[in-house]
Amino acid sequence: RLATNNQNIDSLIQVSQQSFYRMDKYLQKNNRGNLSALMICGAWLEGLYLSTQILKDHPYDKLAESIGEQKVLFNELLLILQNFQSEEYVANIVDELLTIKSIYDGIRITIEVGDPQSVEENGRLKIIQTETSTVHYTDEQMKQIITQTEIVRNKLIK
Repeated sequence: RLATNNQNIDSLIQVSQQSFYRMDKYLQKNNRGNLSALMICGAWLEGLYLSTQILKDHPYDKLAESIGEQKVLFNELLLILQNFQSEEYVANIVDELLTIKSIYDGIRITIEVGDPQSVEENGRLKIIQTETSTVHYTDEQMKQIITQTEIVRNKLIK
């Protein structure tokens, strides 16, 4: 299905997500939730690595903000992985990831709550959230995230 949909990005995303959900369901059913958590973490880390490498070569404020916003998801991923820390290899991965977390701990995200708005689109009511988030980071923190992500990612793929 991936090969036949290679020109349609939406189809590729949908097929990929369906495949992941089937793998996750299978792993959960067979008491291998640890592997599912590691797959999610690995995909997240690789995405962070690719984003930081792009940012390193092509500084762009929106990308830096997006990397900073990853703090929220990263903290959730760590909580999931910490459930499997009794396994030595997972504990080692968590230890590596904590070096990135120590940098993210200095980044602050503020959310300004706005009133939701309703809009009619194609005859359907659509609710639009108007809250905004602001990521507070320094150039030095972003450089540290870039460097540490590269170090951790390269250690883990050996």
